[in-house]
Amino acid sequence: MGNRTIVDITAIDVTKKDYIFWSINMAKTLGYICVLVDSFGNVLDYSPNIKEFLNCEKLPEIGSSICQNSICGLFTIYEQKKDLLMTQHDEIISKKSKHIFLEVFQDINDVRRSIISYKTPIFDVNGNFIAIHIQYKNFSVARLANLGAKFFQTGGYPLNRDEFQKYELTRTQKMVLYLYARNYSYTDVSIWLSRFGYKVSPAAVNKHLHNLKNIFGVESNEALRDMSFKLGYDVAIPAEFIPLGSWDISNDVFDLWLC
Repeated sequence: MGNRTIVDITAIDVTKKDYIFWSINMAKTLGYICVLVDSFGNVLDYSPNIKEFLNCEKLPEIGSSICQNSICGLFTIYEQKKDLLMTQHDEIISKKSKHIFLEVFQDINDVRRSIISYKTPIFDVNGNFIAIHIQYKNFSVARLANLGAKFFQTGGYPLNRDEFQKYELTRTQKMVLYLYARNYSYTDVSIWLSRFGYKVSPAAVNKHLHNLKNIFGVESNEALRDMSFKLGYDVAIPAEFIPLGSWDISNDVFDLWLC
């Protein structure tokens, strides 16, 4: 996308109160997750399903800062990155452009999650700022097998969460399996792990794969890869590969296969 600015709704013929009412009711009708904040990051309103989606302990308080709502992992990240978040919001408002962020946080079950937030500044017809409309979606990498199942009836591999949780793998085993399942060679796996800050030689990668075959009860590397597809390890991005924080990816959506 280069440096192209994404211009969204920049002028609507409604007051702030009207827009908040319309937006939240639209969210309820369509079932999407959103929160509205002012220029200071104070919560104006939110869709009711945000609590379940973000695995919050409670709902945010209207009028409180989104950077002071330590009720879930995402808002804790906002609190820790307050200055950065406010700088991002100032840029969104000044440029009158939608920005897309990859938000990575730890939820209350200590599971690292990555979601996409679409932040759109809303203005009235006179150019007065109304709110930043933040819509959240889960971030996931499309699985070729499941795309084949949907469009070509190939019988893809649905993710079986129960089986997935059954196997106790080490952090390094998860990283090795994720990369190997995506067709990286021993050497490639070693190189990528080194780039992520983990020194694992090709010989050590081979040893990890041998141990993984024993864990999954398979005899060949091909069978191990097939098993990893069936259980979803090809899209189970290891936490070590996605650092906690809020990352502007507006210019990277094609590289990340984001839609």
